[in-house]
Amino acid sequence: MEKIQKYREYHRKMYNERYKHIPKYKKNQTISNWKNRGVVGDYDLLYKFYTLTTHCQKCNIIFSNDSRNTKKCLDHCHNTGEFRHILCNRCNIKDVNKSKSINNKSGYSNITWCKTFKKWVYMKCIDGQYTRRYRKTLHEVLVIKFAHMMIYNFKKK
Repeated sequence: MEKIQKYREYHRKMYNERYKHIPKYKKNQTISNWKNRGVVGDYDLLYKFYTLTTHCQKCNIIFSNDSRNTKKCLDHCHNTGEFRHILCNRCNIKDVNKSKSINNKSGYSNITWCKTFKKWVYMKCIDGQYTRRYRKTLHEVLVIKFAHMMIYNFKKK
């Protein structure tokens, strides 16, 4: 069984290396990623708009793949799947943190249920950078949140 997995991984890697520079392959991979994330709509039209957009629709920064913050992201509603904007990664993360999540069943701030990964998510900000911590149970996320709060309050004093 292990040999079969290695064989498949090797051929998948070789396939990706051979075809990843072809525009049709890039388009199919991007649209497949959007579908897995729950985006709905006319994918061909959306992809065309996505490729033609050069600036963030919120902060007007030019997109580049050099930096994680200036990477192009497709912003969408996680409940309905509707497309909203094409943003830089920084604006996309800020949007997530400022908005109240409808599926926040935990009762705690910055803790939500992620339907895509089917896990609990804790969003925390360290030095202006937002990170997500995914856990299977709400208890695990609460432990992380309160440990982070204790460390932060200890450093403050």
